[in-house]
Amino acid sequence: MNVSGRDTLKGFKGPFKGKGGAERRLEELEIEIFSVRERMKNLVARYKATFRAPAPAYLTTHSREAGVAVRWRTRGRNGRQYHFDLLDPDSDHARIFLRVMPRETWPVLLQFEMERLALNLEASLAEHERRRVRAYIAAMHAARQFEKSALDAEGGFSLDAQLPSR
Repeated sequence: MNVSGRDTLKGFKGPFKGKGGAERRLEELEIEIFSVRERMKNLVARYKATFRAPAPAYLTTHSREAGVAVRWRTRGRNGRQYHFDLLDPDSDHARIFLRVMPRETWPVLLQFEMERLALNLEASLAEHERRRVRAYIAAMHAARQFEKSALDAEGGFSLDAQLPSR
């Protein structure tokens, strides 16, 4: 089967506008992720300014493979700190923390929790999209490399073309 060169990637309309659209989106995501991380740091600093040490728990940024998140963490030393979700009904650490904190601080804690949840979602979505856009760029590059190596002199595809290595 011989497919003409017209049917190659040149006519493909991807999810991004124009050449370099994916790279531009990747740059936008980098800026967005940086902004979210700055707002996370600001949230942690505001919490520390609002609830001075020694509060029984505090907010901290936590780096993980999927990105950065703001988490609640108990005080402790030598690995005796625990991360917990403030509103987890099954978390002993959350229950203890809320019992220790004066009831009049709960609305403020809830406000910090809601901002923490929103920032974590925003960061998670941007990090996921960044991973997907990077994978898309790599796959499109591989497809274009294959296309270049596979087109024969007549504008059709050669069955002897090598698949690109990643």
